[in-house]
Order: sequence, then C-alpha cells, then structure tokens
Amino acid sequence: FEAALPPVGNALKQLDPRRVTVVARNYDSPTAGGSSRLQDSFVDLFRACTPYIRMHQGKEMVIHLTTELLDKPKLFEEIMGDVATLAILGVRPVVIVGIGDQINKSLRELGLEPKFFNRFRISDAETMRVVQQVTGVARARVEAALARGRASMASTTGVSVVSSNLLYTAQPVGVRDGVDFKQTGEVRKIEVERIRAHLDQGAVVLLTGLGYSASGEIFNVPTMEVASRAAAGLRASKLVYLTSDAFVQSTRRTKEKLVQSMRLAEAKALVEYHAASCATDPSVAIGCDVDDAVADGTSEEQAAGRMLSLCRYCVKALEGGVNRAHFVPPLSGSLLQEFYTLDGAGTLIARDLYDGIRLATAADVAGIVDLIAPLEAAGILVMRPRDLLTRDVHQGFYYVLTRDDQILSTAMLKRYSKTSAELGCLVVSKRYRQQGNGDAMLAFIERTALQAGVRTLFALSTHTMQWFIERGFTEGSLEQLPPARQRLYNAARGSKIYLKTLTGSRSVDAQELFWSSGKGPTG
Repeated sequence: FEAALPPVGNALKQLDPRRVTVVARNYDSPTAGGSSRLQDSFVDLFRACTPYIRMHQGKEMVIHLTTELLDKPKLFEEIMGDVATLAILGVRPVVIVGIGDQINKSLRELGLEPKFFNRFRISDAETMRVVQQVTGVARARVEAALARGRASMASTTGVSVVSSNLLYTAQPVGVRDGVDFKQTGEVRKIEVERIRAHLDQGAVVLLTGLGYSASGEIFNVPTMEVASRAAAGLRASKLVYLTSDAFVQSTRRTKEKLVQSMRLAEAKALVEYHAASCATDPSVAIGCDVDDAVADGTSEEQAAGRMLSLCRYCVKALEGGVNRAHFVPPLSGSLLQEFYTLDGAGTLIARDLYDGIRLATAADVAGIVDLIAPLEAAGILVMRPRDLLTRDVHQGFYYVLTRDDQILSTAMLKRYSKTSAELGCLVVSKRYRQQGNGDAMLAFIERTALQAGVRTLFALSTHTMQWFIERGFTEGSLEQLPPARQRLYNAARGSKIYLKTLTGSRSVDAQELFWSSGKGPTG
C-alpha cells in the first residue's frame, strides 16, 4: 500500500465570481500598481525575453487604448513608443484609441449634455460633428507618436501608420427599447484582407470608431466593439485592452489581490453571474450594465460596468478564434512587461485548453490499460498490477483526456506531502502524439496541483528524461523526495528523478502559450 495522501481529485476549481470585484486604480501615483520597471540586469532580462520575442514575431495583436490616455500626453507618447517597439520586434499591431471622455468634454464645452441609454451613446447630428472632430485629433496624435517611435532613439525607430474608411463597414444600432440611437452604429464586417495587406507592408493599422456603410453613411461605433470584432476577424494572437480598472479577488484568508489569469469558461461565468444578479438582486452584483460603458465618471459602479463590458468583448473575441485576451494597466512599459516577461503586468484570459480532461472513473480502466500496456511491455513504464490500478482510479488519482469517448491521454497525480506530489503514468496515445496532448495534460496537472497547495512536482523516468527537462524539470536526487516516496523507490529499476517548482498560474500560462503557439516542444 503506497503511503500517499488523499487524492487531489477535482481541485482545478473555477474562479468564484462571487469573490471577484472591480477596482479603479489611480496610476497617476508613482507607486500605484507597484513598480513598472524591472530591476533585473540587462543580460538576464534580455535572455528571459528572447523566447517571447521569437514566439510573438509575425503575430497580429489588436490593442485598445483607454480614453484617459489622450489626456496624459507624456504617458500617451510612452505607450505609443511601446507599440512602435512591438512593431520593430516583429509584432503586427492593430491599434484603436477610445475617445469617450474627449467626446463628453467637447460636448459640454458646447453647452450640450452627452446622451446615453443603457450605456450606449445616442449619436445625434451635434454629437456626430464632435465625434468626427475628436476622432481626427486622436488619429493625428497616434500617427505623430508612431512616426517618432522612441524619442530617445534614432528616428529610424518610427513606424508607418495606415488608417482608412475601408477597413470595416458599419450599420446602425437602430431603435432599441423604444429609443432611437440615431447614428450610433455597430460593426457589420471586418475587412480582414485589407487590414492584412497593410500589415504585410510593415505598417501599424489604426482603426477608429467612425464606421462607414456601403451607402456612405457615417456611424459612431464603440471602439471597444471595433477592437473585439477586429481581433476575432483576424483570429489575432491577442486582444489587449489598456484600462485603469482591474479585477481583484478576495477570500476569507487572503487580502484583495489582482486576478492574474482566467480561463474562458471563468470569464463567461463572471459576466453571466453578474448579469443574472442584476436581474434578481442588484446588491450582490459588481456592475449592472454590461453594455458599452462609454459614459464618463470614476465611480465603482461605472468601473464595474466598464470591466464587465470589456470582459464580455473578450469572451466574444476568444469564442471567435482569438488565442488570448489581456487587461493591461496604462503604464509606461506595461505592454512590454505583459508580453515579454513571465509574470506579466495585468490579467490574462485564455481559451480553455483542457476540454475533455477529467477524473478517471472505473469505466476508464480498460482504456487506460490499453494505453499503458505497450509501454509496460517495452519497459518504459513500470508494470502496474491491475487491481492496484483499479484502486487508484477509484480513489481519484488518475485523470484522462478523452475525445468522442476515446481516451487520448492519461496521467496520475499523487501527493506524498502537503506541498509535494508525483506526476506518474503520463501517456499519450501513439496516434495523437506531437499534437500538444501531453503538454495539455501536464499543464492541467500543474494547475490542479497548484490549487491543491502543491509547490514541488516530481516524476520518475527511465526513458523520457529529455521530455521533462524541456518542460522545466531538473534532475534531482532520492533525498529530495518525500520520505514516504523514498521508501517506495525501486533501486533495481534505477529511475532518474526530476523535480519542478510550481511558482504560480502565470508560469503555467506561459508554458501553455509556448506549446500552443508551435514555438516550443510538443508532446
């Protein structure tokens, strides 16, 4: 009988939307959000960045800048310099700038009060004149900033910018709930090939909230929607919203902390929970309007509405084929930190790569045996008595990846102390190898172990040592195993021991990004 602790079981729990709130952060303070400058030496930092540089080259990223940046000239210039740096590093950026605050300010200077219904702007003739003027100013500022590139560097760091009325078409929102939204519009179609043609020429593509119909009508389209639809149309690598608002999580045991990552299912649940809560009990919801939060203001309710709206747009984009979405604070260097460092700077939403992975049941034992038997016969895996295998499955130590009721992969996770667990019997069907299934199972096991409090994952191997080394494991010694596992070690077999320190969910996010992008080892 192996002296293991009770099984982890279904420890990969979803983010509890009841524990998530929104905060509006003041990034004017020099200490807000922590230091945005990395303190590592240049050589170490550059070495750590190089895998990300290679991975992001040639990838399309849609970046939406919050409206408040236009009122902070120095910060705006620095962030546009970061966008220019992304382009120089081989990223294909598509940029759109929010202008809601500037529209509101200009209208009030004319003695006109902005008109909204359910957070949608009502764009009458006077509003449209202001929208066109503000859009023109914002466009000129983006073009000028990107033409300069990094002001402290040679002028050759500037990048060309392309903007056009033919990059997407729009249609009217129309009349909703009895309210005529006038010339407020929505995206009808993203002209993907035209956008890509400009990106192919090395230009940064600038989209605006002015959308045109085939008949020449002009509409005011929410820029957050334009960003989401463009990212989905391009099937972009990333959709990025720079925003001062942030999702934070609190529990009974921990203080409020930034939600660093969410899976798509968790983001959907978050939006659905608070939308449903608004319909039944608004007092428990963090924001009751999840439409376009274009109204100005900094109240908690408005911040929550903005973030839930952004989250909804991210969900739509990911469901439309975008790989990842990010909420990034509007700080100098935050884009570079988010894309080129392990810890990032904001919140990541990723498509769920674990579809089909679940706890094994008694009905799976025969399929698991079919997977492992050839490897046992070849001496790659240690022979597992079938009664003990059945017992372990019944107790909840085994997981399987299935598709159409067929088991593609299996793995065992068994704890031997509160912070140490063994990864064993990681097998992928021969037919489905080199497709990332082994990496998906490994990432799932790591997340499951992390949520259960495990900080050291170890594996024993006689044949697949390189596979583990390529995925961050290092060779260790018998003395590094928990005492209970040391007593079970088979000296005659002489398995090598590999250990991996689990540092957090963002490290698993990075690992998934490497193998899902095709730029890392696959298994």
